[in-house]
Amino acid sequence: MLVLVFNCDIFLSLMNVKVSVFRVFTIYSFFNIFYSYVLKLILEKLYYEKKNKNANLISLLFNLINLILIVILALITKNQYITSFITLITMAIILLIILFFNIKKFKIRILFVDNIRNSSIGIVENIAMFIIYFFGYINSYSFGMEYILASTFVGIITDTQWDMIYAIQTAVHIDVSKEKFSFKEHLSNGYKLAAMLILSSIILSLVLYKLYVPNITIFLIYFLVQIIFMLVFPIISIRQHYLQIKAKETNTKPTLHSGISKTLRTLCSFIHNPFCTYIGQIVELVYNYVYTKIVSQNIFEIK
Repeated sequence: MLVLVFNCDIFLSLMNVKVSVFRVFTIYSFFNIFYSYVLKLILEKLYYEKKNKNANLISLLFNLINLILIVILALITKNQYITSFITLITMAIILLIILFFNIKKFKIRILFVDNIRNSSIGIVENIAMFIIYFFGYINSYSFGMEYILASTFVGIITDTQWDMIYAIQTAVHIDVSKEKFSFKEHLSNGYKLAAMLILSSIILSLVLYKLYVPNITIFLIYFLVQIIFMLVFPIISIRQHYLQIKAKETNTKPTLHSGISKTLRTLCSFIHNPFCTYIGQIVELVYNYVYTKIVSQNIFEIK
């Protein structure tokens, strides 16, 4: 992360955007990604220990405080340096407090091969997503400020929601490993979570729209793709991650197919079109839905 922070100007130059305009926002985003990763580790530990209420409360409060803090500061002062600095310091302190109260001494036993196998889809996705957004945004940002603004605005109102929706995957991993997996229960909870997160994104778009005033047509296209993806995400994600853990028993290759879908999405990032990353998102969604639907027909647990 520090390497990216110290080389932020080079990164922004490659993205074809004005360095002076996006420098602070980009550094803030790098730190925010790191905070989200640490929080994710804590939440997975709590979910595994069946402390679901604690995990949900921590996740909700952390993201809510982050959002409210940066919005209030942005309204009080127009200085983005002050807004970003105070927000990052405050969230770092909160994260340290969460760590202090939720981390205790424990024995570490590393099963490298099993860990790689059970996390293989996530590893493939993380590598692919960096390539997708790096080249995709270079491409789409070259079409002008209207597309940059609309994309940034959609990110503001959906990024936190995407961080939270991945709790579906965590729950699947834990319940499958404990042999307590119920497809119908997970799917029902997943759809409830997705509905709440979509509603929160819509409310945020209505509240913050006048502050950013993005092009309404471009914004609606970007936003509609995100909503559709969130609606279909629970069923695809639950099936994918069940297959990942049960790959040997089910004789399936979920990591391979995840890699294929991400490759298709990556190729779409090179299409000379301002909507290239969103075209890729739709292609990936269709591929994963069809694949998991076909495979699940022969597996009672996720049928």
